[in-house]
Amino acid sequence: MTRGRVAAVGSVVLELLAGEVRLLRAVWLVARRRVHVRSGDDVPLPYARGGAVLALVLAGVSLVELVAVHLLVPWERFGSLAGVRWVVLGVSAYTLLWVLGWWAALHAYPHLAGADSLVLRQGPWTVLEVPWAHLAGAERVQRLTPPEDRHTIGLPGQGLDLDLALDPSARPRRAVTGREGPPVDAVSLAVDDPRHALEVIRSRGPARPVR
Repeated sequence: MTRGRVAAVGSVVLELLAGEVRLLRAVWLVARRRVHVRSGDDVPLPYARGGAVLALVLAGVSLVELVAVHLLVPWERFGSLAGVRWVVLGVSAYTLLWVLGWWAALHAYPHLAGADSLVLRQGPWTVLEVPWAHLAGAERVQRLTPPEDRHTIGLPGQGLDLDLALDPSARPRRAVTGREGPPVDAVSLAVDDPRHALEVIRSRGPARPVR
């Protein structure tokens, strides 16, 4: 493995670990009814609508798995391998805690309309940061399914509320690894209050209707 490839793998691992730390921090922020902002000029644009339903489904599946592993599997028949039970139990418990952290992160890390840029997030990860000068247009829409020709930022089944037109040099980051993807010039995203979000975006940047 080349030195460059090792460095790339290392950066991905570090980003994954940083995401786990931000999940824990999200639980603390939500418990204190606070959200993460980078400065006092940032205006939060929440997008967690519908996240509770998805989190409940995932938590329910994890809980059923946890009970099944602990009570239903006849571990005594595995002899010396019965100790694997506690490893599997630990992984299942961690998954349940991860779902809680992910749900908290949807609330604790909203999109941000900052003084210089629009920061688009997905849970604890920043997906795209767009300087206001690179935002060409914004408009309110109602999309039930993600369009194939646009970069989408939202939860499964949530629906999309805003379309943004960007300078083609904008490069989204992958939500988990933080690595840059190909340039994009069109984004659709979900927000809890589309009218307020559009007003804030148009007041901060030179955004015009997309069409």
